[in-house]
Amino acid sequence: MSDIQEYITDGLYGNRLLISVRADQTELADNIRVARVLLRCSDDMYIIINEHLMTIGHKNPEYTINGKLGDRKIISGLLGRHEDFSDGSLEYCYIVHRNNAVVLDASAFLPVEKDTIRQIISDVIERLRT
Repeated sequence: MSDIQEYITDGLYGNRLLISVRADQTELADNIRVARVLLRCSDDMYIIINEHLMTIGHKNPEYTINGKLGDRKIISGLLGRHEDFSDGSLEYCYIVHRNNAVVLDASAFLPVEKDTIRQIISDVIERLRT
């Protein structure tokens, strides 16, 4: 990571959304869209869209949300990635659906089975639809 970070301030959310000039351009539009949904739904949130490094073995989490690294996962089914929930590597889970968002404390998923996680996420998505 370089010593000097260069960011673009978002036109809608100002300093609440900073975008690295070295962010992954292939995912930038979706990363900005999701970040804006999260910011619209939470007044006390600040997001940085991180730079993308081309280093072998380096993970590239898209976001820093309130000082914590965050990775955007596209989930096609209700279960998603069970191991992310069950291994304790998550602190929070932000569910974004149709321009609405909700945050869940990941401890709500521990220790639970796949079917329980599926039901929790299904219930949240159903609430977001209404």
